[in-house]
Amino acid sequence: MSASLLTSTSYLHFLLPYSLFVIPYSIHYLRKIKPGAVFSSVKNSRWPFVLLLGVMLSHMANAQRGSISFEHFTSEDGLSAPATRIIQDQYGFMWLGTTDGLNRFDGRNFTVYRNSAGDTTTLANNIINALAIDNAGHVWAATNGGACYYDFEDDAFHHVAFPESLEKIDRHRVHAIAVDTKGNVWFASRTHLHRYHPGEKLESIPVSGDEQLHIKYLYADAHDQI
Repeated sequence: MSASLLTSTSYLHFLLPYSLFVIPYSIHYLRKIKPGAVFSSVKNSRWPFVLLLGVMLSHMANAQRGSISFEHFTSEDGLSAPATRIIQDQYGFMWLGTTDGLNRFDGRNFTVYRNSAGDTTTLANNIINALAIDNAGHVWAATNGGACYYDFEDDAFHHVAFPESLEKIDRHRVHAIAVDTKGNVWFASRTHLHRYHPGEKLESIPVSGDEQLHIKYLYADAHDQI
């Protein structure tokens, strides 16, 4: 399936600034030409309109050359379920979070990672709520069963647990995750913000608010403010 970069409506919107500039400028220029030099009068001159037409045709040709195409991937190609989250690691792999596991795409094939009951080296839960890449290149997943990260060195997942007593509802679910410039990994359960740093004790910070509070997204800015 292919899609044109510019529609016919887009052409009009794109070329309008040209017309507003070209026509007045052309008239101003032609008024300075002595009678009989090129055109006898501005009224009889078609030059501004010819120029505008040339600009339109040029941009239409460029738009056709710049058309883009889309390739679709489904379960028939190995994708476990429709993707709800997507991120790319330093090796170029695309990681797609779904409701049925974590998918790694190498450009041709999908590798699906799922939870296996009793195996702590597998994904914490098959429902992925958020993804992030830390400074060490680990792929972090916020799932309905907690936070975990994938390590390329041992081809395994490592779980980061927080006290169950912190949350009254959805005690294990992690909704969002983000990484700051200092290498801290921040992830959110329903009413708490957790900070993980390798070699340090997990820090859990209660977020004040009413009982309806529900942290859904996290973002770490350039100043490491969350």
